Amino acid sequence: MVDRIGSRINAGSSNKLGIIRYGREEMTQYELSAGDDIMPGEALMRTEDTDGPEFVHHDGTETKRVYIAVEARGRGMDAQTDTGYTAGEDLVIAVTASGGGLNLLVKDGESLANGDVLIPEADTGQFIEESGEGWSVAEAGESIEVSGAATLVHTEVGN
Repeated sequence: MVDRIGSRINAGSSNKLGIIRYGREEMTQYELSAGDDIMPGEALMRTEDTDGPEFVHHDGTETKRVYIAVEARGRGMDAQTDTGYTAGEDLVIAVTASGGGLNLLVKDGESLANGDVLIPEADTGQFIEESGEGWSVAEAGESIEVSGAATLVHTEVGN
């Protein structure tokens, strides 16, 4: 007997690419215009402008859904080379996730221990340690002191 590992289900919207299920993990992937210059791993939110929906940096508000920008190396978006999506020119690939691991861009100067709660910093798209806001997006999957530049950190997302 062959175990079914995963499946792709088309969600049927022009901006929604599909749902990928692997056991308890699932991610829904979206593709919208870039309203800001965006790096893979940054926290985003969906907004509307005169041209339609777009992704911009998350404003840090708990009530706004959090999307995470992902790499699209085939298009040249590579977090390892500091190449991201350009505002007004690129379509951003982003996911919402539950129960899955993602690499999130953590702000320079943060000192994290494994299990620390992360939230998006207002209007930068970078993640910071939760400091009394009372909500969370993810938990750090490693202990790290970030110095010199923002850094991708492995996390478990609880979005």
